[in-house]
Amino acid sequence: MTQQTKPPQWILWLFAVSLILWPTLMYWLANGYSGWSHLKSYHDAGSRELRHSQGPTNVTLVQSSGRKYDFASNQSGRASYARTDVGFDDEGFWVRGRHGGWTGGPRGAVFIPWTAVERCDGLRIHLSHPQMALIIHDQPLLDACARQISRSRD
Repeated sequence: MTQQTKPPQWILWLFAVSLILWPTLMYWLANGYSGWSHLKSYHDAGSRELRHSQGPTNVTLVQSSGRKYDFASNQSGRASYARTDVGFDDEGFWVRGRHGGWTGGPRGAVFIPWTAVERCDGLRIHLSHPQMALIIHDQPLLDACARQISRSRD
């Protein structure tokens, strides 16, 4: 007959604490550390109707310090799904998290008017206020950005 031993009590406490801290850490990464909350303080979409969705896409926020935060969650192997949804119209473009919950990407949508866009080059959309860039993998949105920038220079 084998005698079963209980795991040390500190392991059980560590497990319980990690269940609480993990979602909090993910929320902080997706909103505070990433710079999303700073962007949202300038360009909160509020109750604006977010139409003309381009569907899910990967978005990377690049802060003025150069720090990048990619909102794609699972980068292992070939499996990767976008945690953000984008769209645009004649006034500007919007980005929002696709999944609810604490770990589901950025909280709250942003609407960025074309007047806040400094330039578009490659996959990057550079903003004037706040000084940051968004790398967005959506060609129709990038084409619209280029058109709007060329119109504003004319």
